[in-house]
Amino acid sequence: GHFNPHNKKHGAPDAEERHEGDFGNLTAGKDGKATKTFVMKGITIADGPASIAGKGFIVHEKKDDFKTQPTGNAGGRVACGVITVNP
Repeated sequence: GHFNPHNKKHGAPDAEERHEGDFGNLTAGKDGKATKTFVMKGITIADGPASIAGKGFIVHEKKDDFKTQPTGNAGGRVACGVITVNP
């Protein structure tokens, strides 16, 4: 499931109501590569319920509509990774 330690509805990264794991959309180039730099409020890499350290990161196949619950009608999962912290 989505990282949602405070049990909120799905929404855009800048919305007042959103999962802490709602990172928004990526746009890949023709080569299939995408890069995104962003700042998220409400999450941390430190210990605690809002920590994303060790959590999965999922890329979905479609654009997130930021409305449909709980996944934004973003389609299937096409890529994933694990968020790690390097000291």
